[in-house]
Amino acid sequence: MDSHNAWISFWGAGHLDADTLVVSAPNRAPNGAVYVLVFDGTAWQEQDQLIVTDTAALDVNCFGQSLAISGNAVVVGAPCSRVGSRTGAGAAFVFERIGEAWTEQARLLAEDAVALQEFGVSIAIAGGVAVIGAFGDDDYTGAAYVFRRDGNSWAQDAKLVATDGAPYDFFGMGVGISSQTVAVGAPFDIHDAIIDAGSVYVFGWDGTAWTEQAKLTASDAGEGDWFGWAVSIDDETLIAGAFGDDHGGAVNAGSAYVFRGSGALWIEEANLTANDAQDYDSFGASVSIREDIAIAGAHQHDGAGQDAGAAYVFAGGPDCDGNGIVDSLDIAAGNVPDCNGNGVPDACDIDPDDPDGDGIVAPDCNANQVPDECDLTAQTSPDCDANGVPDECDLASGSSDDVNGTGVPDECECIADFTGDGIVGLDDLSILLAHYGSPSPTPSDGDIDRDGDVDLLDLAIMLANFGRACP
Repeated sequence: MDSHNAWISFWGAGHLDADTLVVSAPNRAPNGAVYVLVFDGTAWQEQDQLIVTDTAALDVNCFGQSLAISGNAVVVGAPCSRVGSRTGAGAAFVFERIGEAWTEQARLLAEDAVALQEFGVSIAIAGGVAVIGAFGDDDYTGAAYVFRRDGNSWAQDAKLVATDGAPYDFFGMGVGISSQTVAVGAPFDIHDAIIDAGSVYVFGWDGTAWTEQAKLTASDAGEGDWFGWAVSIDDETLIAGAFGDDHGGAVNAGSAYVFRGSGALWIEEANLTANDAQDYDSFGASVSIREDIAIAGAHQHDGAGQDAGAAYVFAGGPDCDGNGIVDSLDIAAGNVPDCNGNGVPDACDIDPDDPDGDGIVAPDCNANQVPDECDLTAQTSPDCDANGVPDECDLASGSSDDVNGTGVPDECECIADFTGDGIVGLDDLSILLAHYGSPSPTPSDGDIDRDGDVDLLDLAIMLANFGRACP
């Protein structure tokens, strides 16, 4: 950061996509700012600062209270902004990166903007589709607006509302998007007579319109949990924060709930809590999920000082060896080998009971606890005939012979080429016959099977290989 900006408080929002991080400082004079940082392989370097320079048409305030990045596009919310005479109607700004420079591409406003709508309080973007929360809409019933990019312009695609919405639900406080699915939190929703329990609504795109598909609630919903305050979705996995949740004797310690599903069917899979939860930690006030890695923020956790805050990382997924650690973390930490890089510990790959449930059991013919394919790749086991089976297993199973006892399948040796000319011919036969019946012969004298005699068996092997070129 520039030294003259070192005092700015980054209490707004942050979002990461690949090697680009955007963080906001909504209190930077006069309207707020967003900083773009790029990782160069060793350190994070500031690439640009995003600000609103033309405020003639908008009285921009709290710029950066929310933001999201997808590729080369950043959408920044300014929910306190005045639109015309409509105080607090809110706005959002789209910035595009071309090369290393960022420029304002579009300004997004709700088509039905009203005062205190708080449009821009939450933002999510995936590719060319953005969803923007406006919890103040319709007497705080709330709404979420979907915008779609067409070339360099953005247009409102839909206004999403809950089918059972009610005043002060605060629908739109949290939003998430992934592909053709949008999730919207309503943390003050009353359901099952539980005040401010909260809920999350799932909407799907059918190619022509967005429709509500499901309403998600916590299985252990309680009063004032505020489930849905923060929402994130990735493909068929969704996480919702409930930072007012009480558990383990801690008041407002907070929690987060993970769901898996699609369309109208979603199943609660896990309830995530901090292992050092304290009163008023607000765990779950911010959440994010990508594949099977979830992060929950607890901005009032006192671990490193009063309200210093903390972030907790959780991993989900299979634990095929039952050691209590998700396989992906076991592998990443080096606790278990994954020689073929398929994301499954080797011990589970070769287990005939198929504990990872992928329907595939990797062969381990030599019982060394390493899949055969890895033995061959590492060349710890030879495969001279390139049939995908270690030579020792070919020999043990009888699929290859080793008449000379060298540990190498006969098809990979020229076992009767005594002259070393690359072919089993008359010269080799002559050598064998010259030593036929002689005492203590060597393999080069014709004792092909190395039994101490040049006999009929050696002659039979010779004749079986006669005329054969060496491999």
